[in-house]
Amino acid sequence: MVYSTDGLLKKYNLYVLEDDLSFFPIYNPALCIRKEVLDKYPDIPKALEPLTKTLTTEDIINLNYLVDVEGKDHEAVAKTYLQEKGLIK
Repeated sequence: MVYSTDGLLKKYNLYVLEDDLSFFPIYNPALCIRKEVLDKYPDIPKALEPLTKTLTTEDIINLNYLVDVEGKDHEAVAKTYLQEKGLIK
């Protein structure tokens, strides 16, 4: 069993079957911010909005593959992705 964004999908050339009976819950990444953090930094949702609009399931699979299968550093992978999408310099 794998998650729909698991890097092993790419490693083993697998694909996720359609859950036409809705047996499994939908797995969508979501932004979670503690209220006290959001109260202190209310611009966080606005700052992350471009990421939430560009990050796709395929992107997440590729990012997870780079970290979990190729063993690349997660911070370096994230930074490269954000730079390639023009979200950071």
